[in-house]
Amino acid sequence: MQAKIGSKIRLALVALVAVFAAYLALCGVRVGKYVFNPYADVLPLGLDLRGGVSAEYKAAEPSAEGLDAAVRAISVRLAGAGLSEATVRRVGDDRIRVEIPGSDEEGIADAVGVRGHLEFLDPDGNVILEGKDIVASAPSYSEDSQAYALAFQLNAEGTARFAEATARLNGKAISIRVDGVEVSAPTIGQAITGGTGQIPFTQATSAEDSLHRAEALALQLKSGELPLTLEKTESRGISATLGSGATRGLAVAAVAAVLIAMIAMVVVHRLPGAAAALSLLIYALAAFALLCELPDVVLSLSSVAGIALGFAAAVAMHLVLLESFRDELEAGRPAQNALKFGDKAAIPALFDLGIAASIAAGLMLWLGEGAVRSFAQALLSGVLTAFVLSLTLARFLLKHALNLGFEDRRYFARPRRAGRPLAKRFKVCLIASCAVVAVALVMQLVGVGLNPGQDFAGGSVVRFSVGAEYDASDAEGMLNAAGIDHVLVKSGTDLEARLPLSESAERAREALEAGMPAKYPDFKFASTDRVYASAGGALIGNALKALGIAALCALVYLAFRFGLAAGAASLIALVHDGLIAAALTVLFRWAFRVDVPFAAALLAVALGSLGGSALLFERVRESARKPGLTKLPRAEIAEIAVGTTLGRTLLIAALSLAAPVLLLILGTGAVRAFAFPLAVGTLAAAYSSVMLTGPIWAKLAPRAKLAPRAKLAPRANTTKTAKRPAKGK
Repeated sequence: MQAKIGSKIRLALVALVAVFAAYLALCGVRVGKYVFNPYADVLPLGLDLRGGVSAEYKAAEPSAEGLDAAVRAISVRLAGAGLSEATVRRVGDDRIRVEIPGSDEEGIADAVGVRGHLEFLDPDGNVILEGKDIVASAPSYSEDSQAYALAFQLNAEGTARFAEATARLNGKAISIRVDGVEVSAPTIGQAITGGTGQIPFTQATSAEDSLHRAEALALQLKSGELPLTLEKTESRGISATLGSGATRGLAVAAVAAVLIAMIAMVVVHRLPGAAAALSLLIYALAAFALLCELPDVVLSLSSVAGIALGFAAAVAMHLVLLESFRDELEAGRPAQNALKFGDKAAIPALFDLGIAASIAAGLMLWLGEGAVRSFAQALLSGVLTAFVLSLTLARFLLKHALNLGFEDRRYFARPRRAGRPLAKRFKVCLIASCAVVAVALVMQLVGVGLNPGQDFAGGSVVRFSVGAEYDASDAEGMLNAAGIDHVLVKSGTDLEARLPLSESAERAREALEAGMPAKYPDFKFASTDRVYASAGGALIGNALKALGIAALCALVYLAFRFGLAAGAASLIALVHDGLIAAALTVLFRWAFRVDVPFAAALLAVALGSLGGSALLFERVRESARKPGLTKLPRAEIAEIAVGTTLGRTLLIAALSLAAPVLLLILGTGAVRAFAFPLAVGTLAAAYSSVMLTGPIWAKLAPRAKLAPRAKLAPRANTTKTAKRPAKGK
């Protein structure tokens, strides 16, 4: 009785804390001078959700090669400043546009366009060193001067020249200049022979100013000197590229997805499901709180893909605990013993899922840039949070929920029904998958494949002056009515219509000029510019490299845990799921364009496939070790494993689909283009896990001595224990 009361108190306290935390996360609170802001106000938003600063630079002597090299160098500078979500692209034949999330980044927009030609000059104006001689640099604080300097390391040739010059110029000052402007003039006190030195910023007005100067120069040295001289011609604030309602739509989808998952767990698993639902709510709150605290994290569609996959991993981990408990309950064990023995099967599966996902996400975070890095950072934080909470909080809540004394079978999940054999459908499913991919490949080869957006193929920008404050939804409706694929960006009283390469700028101009002047008399056309890709092959190559290495390491882990056949089958399933997601995007190309968020969604699909394989092969290994099953043909072992995990697989897929389906319903444009491959990939992963991965493993696995064929059953004594006890027992 005392244990029962203690469990009630503990569960009530956790529930109260969770409800209060949810209220704080959604609404915030003010207590005297202390203010706890809701997550929506704290989590920094990316350019696509928040807007930011747009700066345009004109090249003095433009060339296509020089502009492309400058775009790459500026991208490195922005990434080094923690602004990996910024976009840099060529505009026309002589300009570069930089767009940075946030309204307070004007200073950074100024700094990134600096050419960055560094020179050390002697009193006679002779060059001692140049920026190319410096191989490493970082800000360094001096206690003596109470300011920051830039510490640097020279290459071998620079070390020799600097040693000779400092010995010759002892007692004299040298001039350190950036783009011809002197930033420091230190006096040489002795010969410097070690290849290291410091650049003090004598013109800095404060320690903070010296730090900013040191950081800016370090970034310029890291990215290299710009090949062109750029002049900033324009700087202005811009609206969110996804529209003002995108953030609200994402928030609604996130809250709804969590609630749907919680309700589903309660409906399917009842009392244990209620405990897991409470743990899942706390996971969602903790995961977003962690994102708010992580440095350099912004919420964009790329990071949303990582959040969605992290949430799917959390759902999977909680369902692994619930299903393992259900297995033991159906084997005839009392509830407390079922939980104890269920842990023996669940914990290895949790470790396999958590380690495989963490390896992949960690490597992508290390190797990736831009959208890839944002995706990986969000995913890694979500997976680690889910892993820790499923091992601790979820099991704690399950234990105390069972201590309440509810023994009647009606408080637990319904017994499973015996499933139909699935192996016979393997060939049909394989042929169907190949047919879908083949049709999409033919469409791609004949020129009607993926519909690339501006990020990958470039396009055009049509600018208008509205002359007064306006409602962007008016222009949105006109372009939608004309069937023009677009992104609208608002800047004060100006309007930009950003079009992919496949759309006509003239058509967009005609559609807006036909309707907007009636409501806004001063509306007029300003200009049309060709816009080049901001990501293109570089981002694709980077994403594929990061994904390839990450997936390979995760597959090596799976092969180590479950055998080479399991690793090979997981690889085939991963390729299958990615191809299916891409193929269906080709088949529905008229509705979706391929931009950076699309690439992030495919990354989520690939890593989600690896997680599904890890869970399946954990059950395959468990089934293969059961007494009476060790000598069964591999195909039958795979069938048993798939059959006993079928309900879990389908439930994980259904709950993981909630967020992308809601985004398809609530979102528009790029949001839908992002949600579609995510939804399709989730379905493909579930489909391959049920229909393909197991049979492929069976064909690749080493054969044991074959035993006489046996009828398949979900569990040895399921039929005996599946009956519901009489009422009141």
